[in-house]
Amino acid sequence: MLTVCCIEQGNYLGHGNEYVASLAAAVGRHLSLRHRIVAFTDRPQLRFAAGGFEMFSLPHPGLTGWFNKLSVFKPGVFADGERVLYIDLDTIIAGSLDEIASYAGEFAMLEDLVFPNQLASGVMAWRGGFGAEIWQSYARAGYPSHDLSGDQGWIMHALKASKVQADCLQDLYPGQIVSYKLSGGVLSPFARVLAFHGRPRPHEISDGWVPHFWGGDRA
Repeated sequence: MLTVCCIEQGNYLGHGNEYVASLAAAVGRHLSLRHRIVAFTDRPQLRFAAGGFEMFSLPHPGLTGWFNKLSVFKPGVFADGERVLYIDLDTIIAGSLDEIASYAGEFAMLEDLVFPNQLASGVMAWRGGFGAEIWQSYARAGYPSHDLSGDQGWIMHALKASKVQADCLQDLYPGQIVSYKLSGGVLSPFARVLAFHGRPRPHEISDGWVPHFWGGDRA
């Protein structure tokens, strides 16, 4: 079974789990493959199953910001061979995820939406068991948090060191994953996943098509 996962560390709205609920609702609407939705959170008291998703403590508490994303590669977080699809919380799902979620390779991630020829971690897909060296190299380095290139910079470094080539999701699924900013806020009929890197966040947009897609109770 496919696991769709996300990380909630430092809630955007300061209360509740609106972003997790919104993403879970969107995945439920747009993914017909059998799946479960898991959110790793820095609020372990919310460890429960509700609203179509499960919440668990962060795989490695104590990391800051985007570096928490590296912990999804920690051995034992996912079973070997388990298919995993990671999606950033500030992402809108506007169409069927079935094709992207059917990725069956070893590891795929985005080409950076702003800086071509660099990798971005807003959406990633892999086979459970992959990525142990990504995490282990980070742990050996003492969990540094000063690298301004963040988690995706560390992933690029680890892949290069291990001579592993990541598949590019935009090459595999042309037009399906786009930037909200770079698209000028226009929703293409081909777009399935819209990345909101930086501001505005989805909850800050009150007009146009965004409110129709963002929100745990949206149809």
